[in-house]
Amino acid sequence: MMKRSLPCTNSGSDISLAELKTYTEGWLLSCEIDQHSPNTITFRSNLLKKLVWFLERENCASCGLNELRKFFHYIQNGYKNPEGRWGNPKENQPVKPGTIATYHRHLKAFFNWMIEEHAIEVSPLQRIPTPVDRPDEVQPFTDAQVQSLLNATKRTQNPLRDEAILWVLLDTGLRATELCSLKFGDLDMQGRLLRVEGKGGKK
Repeated sequence: MMKRSLPCTNSGSDISLAELKTYTEGWLLSCEIDQHSPNTITFRSNLLKKLVWFLERENCASCGLNELRKFFHYIQNGYKNPEGRWGNPKENQPVKPGTIATYHRHLKAFFNWMIEEHAIEVSPLQRIPTPVDRPDEVQPFTDAQVQSLLNATKRTQNPLRDEAILWVLLDTGLRATELCSLKFGDLDMQGRLLRVEGKGGKK
């Protein structure tokens, strides 16, 4: 069982917990106005809820450099608690470095937005370096695996369609959601091109 840290104290330059909650609402509204994707907004909302949950758990009256360091330490080690990370017994496994890096990136965007709003002068996150993320090298399919996938398409109810879907995925690396959102008008047979709408509405 992890040892609970002592209650945090306000350094005088940190943002209060009440202000953090208020600016969270404003940031999410700003994200909607800027037309971020619903998935991004939902992720950011959940991330800041986790941050508030952690600060309240640790009896922190404010959020600053030390509190954020403790927060990232908890993300890495909270799974060791009997109640699990975030108080969820199912959260009992270590997180990947990429997850921590993603949390850091979105929190950096939040505090930079607060600077633009003149809520703070300096981001409390600037002295916490971006976590190193070394993703495992993705191995390509072997010829035998590709042939096995092609054979599987022939056993479906729509073999020609499914083979076309397979080749599009293999040749372009599209996300599944990007593939499923394709329309007939997105296909340029003469130019052999696809018009794809990616994350954030980018074409």
